[in-house]
Amino acid sequence: MVGTGTVTPTKADAERRPGLPVLHRSSAVLLAVAVLTGAAAKAADESRVSWLGDLGTYPAMWVAALALIASFSSGVREAALRSGPFFSAMCGAYYAWALAVLGFGGSGRFLVLWLVVAVLAVPPLAAALSWAFSRGGPLAWTVVATVAAVPLTSGSLWQLWWAYVQRDAPDGFPLRPVQALVDAAVVVLVVGVLPLRRSTRAGALLLLLPIAWTMGQLADPLRRLLPS
Repeated sequence: MVGTGTVTPTKADAERRPGLPVLHRSSAVLLAVAVLTGAAAKAADESRVSWLGDLGTYPAMWVAALALIASFSSGVREAALRSGPFFSAMCGAYYAWALAVLGFGGSGRFLVLWLVVAVLAVPPLAAALSWAFSRGGPLAWTVVATVAAVPLTSGSLWQLWWAYVQRDAPDGFPLRPVQALVDAAVVVLVVGVLPLRRSTRAGALLLLLPIAWTMGQLADPLRRLLPS
């Protein structure tokens, strides 16, 4: 109301989850979590345990982090402001571990490229996802479904389908059942848990497979462009 010093919350504000204290009260804690996550991801990436290496290599866990920050931020501005530093710190720790502990040369140029992604691409994506989680309509459905489709680009679920449903996989074909389970869990989190409206969950689910198929067609060309 004008002149009273109070602000009437919108319907979307009323529906939004309360922000997590770690997101808006302690940036140091959030950055510490990012550093630990990044270092752990690189350590897992180079692990001799295949499923741990998959967790560090494929995007499911990164998508889960983005979705949780977007969902539990108090609004789109906070989602953007928190996600950029979080992913920058995570990328920094990832490549610092590669250089300092594993002795991988050339990590610096990859770090710069991923920092550009973290600074320029992650904040608007987190803001869009934060907005979509509390809204309805085709645009919100599309945003949620697009983010949820990213873990499916690992191909782990499709390979299980190929091997056990279609039964066309050759003998000895390397499957990734743990990664498939993680991919499925992140999809369920993004589509079925974090959106606040049933209509958004249903609409995103409807769009998920077509978007995932389209992303799958684009995945190989993009992998050749992006640093690993």
